[in-house]
Amino acid sequence: MGGGRQQVPDQRLASDILLLVFMRRIERRGEQFLGGESLERILYVWAIRHPASGYVQGINDLVTPFFQVFLTAYIDEGDEAEAFDVGRLPPEALEAIEADSFWSLSKLLEGIQDNYIFAQPGIQRQVARMKELCERVDGPSLLSTNRSSVSFPQSTHLPPSLSSLA
Repeated sequence: MGGGRQQVPDQRLASDILLLVFMRRIERRGEQFLGGESLERILYVWAIRHPASGYVQGINDLVTPFFQVFLTAYIDEGDEAEAFDVGRLPPEALEAIEADSFWSLSKLLEGIQDNYIFAQPGIQRQVARMKELCERVDGPSLLSTNRSSVSFPQSTHLPPSLSSLA
């Protein structure tokens, strides 16, 4: 995963991720962003390996804590991971941190990826289960809600285009 910038097959995806990381640097108000290029590589590989969902806003916020935790194994006890310049690390250490962060992110997201692909089947299953539970616990209230023309997916903030799927 390590190394310098290379030409990538999906330039638009790489540009989107680069923009995200740039915005994150601005958000941090001039602080050295923790592993910016590493984050770009991790997010790019994630998006390429998961084409059904691709990059979804917020994945960067999920991988950053993993990166910080794995970074602490390579820095002195007095150094703070958030302020550490990862450029001081040997390339092998940075590659290990990136690989471990990617693997951890993949494990975290593997159970919920269905929530982020077209038609969101994971969310649809959860809504169906929640509806079944509500029917068992309080069927009359659910019937009242149905008579009011409020469908279950609308009440769970799903987009109207998905209402007919639940």
